[in-house]
Amino acid sequence: MLENIQKSRVSFLLILLLLLIGCDKSTQPDKHPDKIAVYNGFGVWNESAVATKHCLEEAERTVDYITEGDVQQSLRGYGLIIFPGGDPLQMLSMLGYTGRQNLIDFIGSGGGFIGLGGGAYLAADSISFHGSTSLDSALALFQGYASGPISQIAASGYTLTQINLVDQWLNPTALPSLTTLYSGEFGGPHLVISMPTDHIVIATFNSAPELSAAVMFQYGYGRVVLSAVQPEFEENDDCDGSDFAAELLDPDSEWFWLQAMAEWALWERQN
Repeated sequence: MLENIQKSRVSFLLILLLLLIGCDKSTQPDKHPDKIAVYNGFGVWNESAVATKHCLEEAERTVDYITEGDVQQSLRGYGLIIFPGGDPLQMLSMLGYTGRQNLIDFIGSGGGFIGLGGGAYLAADSISFHGSTSLDSALALFQGYASGPISQIAASGYTLTQINLVDQWLNPTALPSLTTLYSGEFGGPHLVISMPTDHIVIATFNSAPELSAAVMFQYGYGRVVLSAVQPEFEENDDCDGSDFAAELLDPDSEWFWLQAMAEWALWERQN
């Protein structure tokens, strides 16, 4: 009987040990706050960063500018980081290995990432920007490549282009389309994604419906949104903090769309 009691004690201890291992908090996603960081370091298109910050602050968000040095140190205290338009090759080069790895760890542990225009290239594992390829490793949040700017939309300069909103998760007003800005200088990429296969195309170009204008997917515990267009700009309104493209007459505002992207990336929207 004593032997049976001892065996029972051993079994109980083994079960308890397994339960403790199963509850190891290191296997759970980190809890991130809802504070947002907008990259405004080397390589960024400043007007895009400014407009992004104004858009999110209009939704009563707390938004900070950060630089490559901040990314290299720590992203603690933020729930979402946004890379606006700009030169992705310069951004990647200045982030360096430490900055890139910090971003990957941040997203994988539950942080959000939004890339707008030039910032969208960073998520690929292969980049071609104005015909130049990256000598620095990109984030490789998906297997595939990003190439652009897309000459079919704008070979140079900038233009308004119509996009079709094909997914309704980030379209609370159920609009079928939007007219938004595309830059031939800092324009976002044509994305060819082989993995993950569960990415969602949320917008396509009306003039080139075979090309995605924006996609979203999950990476680890984090969420990623990539947009080839620039919904942060209000072209004929100075509410975005810039007079860039003020001569263009934009019939609608795309701010609600970028604000919805932020909500989804922060896990405030389910799908």
